[in-house]
Amino acid sequence: MVTEILNKRLDAIKEARTDAEVFKHIHGYIKYVLTTPELKAVLDAEEKDFYHKIKFTDDNIKLEKSNFYQSYFVPSFVRIYSPIETYQESNLPDEKQDPVALILVWGFDHPRTKRWAKGHPFFTEKERLQELKTYWRWFDGQAQEYVNEISNLHLELITALSKNTAPQLPTKKETPLALNLETGDFNLGGVTGTLNTGTQQYKVLAKLYTTDNHRVGYLELIKCINPKAEKVTKPDKSALSIVIRNIKIDLGILPKEKSINGDIFKNDLKFGYRLVFPD
Repeated sequence: MVTEILNKRLDAIKEARTDAEVFKHIHGYIKYVLTTPELKAVLDAEEKDFYHKIKFTDDNIKLEKSNFYQSYFVPSFVRIYSPIETYQESNLPDEKQDPVALILVWGFDHPRTKRWAKGHPFFTEKERLQELKTYWRWFDGQAQEYVNEISNLHLELITALSKNTAPQLPTKKETPLALNLETGDFNLGGVTGTLNTGTQQYKVLAKLYTTDNHRVGYLELIKCINPKAEKVTKPDKSALSIVIRNIKIDLGILPKEKSINGDIFKNDLKFGYRLVFPD
């Protein structure tokens, strides 16, 4: 039940048509995570692990990238969830609200946001508008980046949840490919094996396997390899293709002269990759 609700909330984020809708649904997604004991326990454990390790290493940047709490949860929590949550609970007029919250809820050009620029007794409207523009740079054209972060957080939560609630069979039986999200065990056409759940191969395959229609864009897949990626570059696509090739080797698709299974990976050149299964 928790997984179904979480999936629906992620779908709402991905299907949102405006930036304001994206941010609203991201707020709703995070609030559900924070108020659902099973999911909150996963976050708490990851946060505890991060702060335990950070005391014993100088390579904190590398640690941040490897910890999904720090890499995928914190940015959206700080920049989106907290301002919106505070705004929703406040009775203050817009002139005295956090300008970031106004931008997220109403948009940069909305009259209620612009009202904030006129509400200070000492700073001019021009100065306040310039301040608004500074905050707006955090979000202008960046909505998809936050969607990608939540999508990666979603995969980590679903994987962790499967370990806690369904250790025996977190697989999709409707496809020829079976992937156990707890252990990394897989089976395709009789080819079996285990992917380490910390590897790039597992993260890319799990992303494709758990996404509706098994279709994922380049940037979202690249972020499984490089969480800090901000756009699709040729080197990133090349690195992704190498990871896909290695997965194909594991699944018995490559090398072609020794292949046991047909190729289930389709490269949509203008979008990304998808898994295609025979009828």
